[in-house]
Amino acid sequence: MVDPTPHSNPGQATPEEMAAAITSSGYLIEARVARVLANQAFFVQRNIFCTNPNDATKPIEVDVVGRRGELVNHENMSMVTASVITECKNNDQPVAFFVQPQEITELNDNWIKYGGYPSFSLDHVTNIHVPLHKLLEMKDWHHYCQASEVATQFCTFTRTNGKKWKAEPNDRYSKSFSNLALMATLDCEGMGGLQLQNIQVQISYPVVVFQGPIYRVVEEQDKPKLEAVNHIQLHHSCTLNGQAVGAQIDLVTESELPVFLETVLAELRIFRDRINSHYDRLLNSALDQKRFASSNAFKKAVSEAVPSSCRRW
Repeated sequence: MVDPTPHSNPGQATPEEMAAAITSSGYLIEARVARVLANQAFFVQRNIFCTNPNDATKPIEVDVVGRRGELVNHENMSMVTASVITECKNNDQPVAFFVQPQEITELNDNWIKYGGYPSFSLDHVTNIHVPLHKLLEMKDWHHYCQASEVATQFCTFTRTNGKKWKAEPNDRYSKSFSNLALMATLDCEGMGGLQLQNIQVQISYPVVVFQGPIYRVVEEQDKPKLEAVNHIQLHHSCTLNGQAVGAQIDLVTESELPVFLETVLAELRIFRDRINSHYDRLLNSALDQKRFASSNAFKKAVSEAVPSSCRRW
C-alpha cells in the first residue's frame, strides 16, 4: 500500500503552507461571495469565461456571476433579470479611490447596462425610438443616479526598500476593472430566445468585492483626506472594437455585499413594475425587435453557408 502521507521535502509546500497560501489568495472569497448570492436566490456560476472581441486569443474571465429573474407576465413568461457580475479582490493593503462630485446625477442613467427585448420602444406620436432607461425613468430609481460622487482614479500601496510607502497605479487591478466593464457590456447585449413571444430584458451590475479595506480620497487645500468606506462607485472604461465603452462599477467590501444585493433586488422589482406599466407597448416592441433579429440571424447564417454569387439580397 502506498503511504498517502507526503514525505518531508524542504522544496515542497506542506499542507499547512498550502492552506496558508490559499487563505491569502482570492479563492476563498470567491466561494463566500458565491454563497451570499445563492442565499439571495441567485443562480450562481463561478469562473465564467467569455471570448474577448478585441483579442480572441485572450479570453475574459470573471470570478462569480449571479442571475435572478422576476416574472412580468405568467402567461407568456415575460421576465426581467438582474445579472450581478463580480470580481473578487483579496487586497492585503488598502485601495484608495479618488472621488469627484456629481453635479447632475441623473446623467448617470447613460452608464446603466441593460439589454434584451426590447431595449428601446417606438413612440408613435413623435416617431422616435426611446431607450428603455429613458422610458422607464431609471434616473428616478437606479442607484447610479443617486450617487453624489463617483471615483475616477485609484491607487494601491507598496513599500520602497522596505521603508517608505509609495502610492502608485496598479495595472493588474486596472485590467481587471476593464475586463469587468467589457464583460458587463457583452452580458447585456441581448438575451433570450428569439422564438419566444414575450419580453426578456436583463439589467447588469458590474461589482468588485474587496476582502480588505477601501478608502475614498478627496483633495482639501492640496492635501488628501481619506475615509474608510464600505461602498464606492467607479467610472471606468474599456475598449470594444476600437471604441471606448464606459461602465459604472460598484466597489464594495465583503461585509457590504448583502446590503448591495438588497439594493439590486429592490431595483429589479421596480424594473419589473415599470415594464408592467408599459406592458402592451413593450411587448409589441419586443416582438418587433425579435422578428428583426431573427431575420438578420437567418440572413447571416445563409450568407455564411451560401456562396456570394448565389445570394439574392
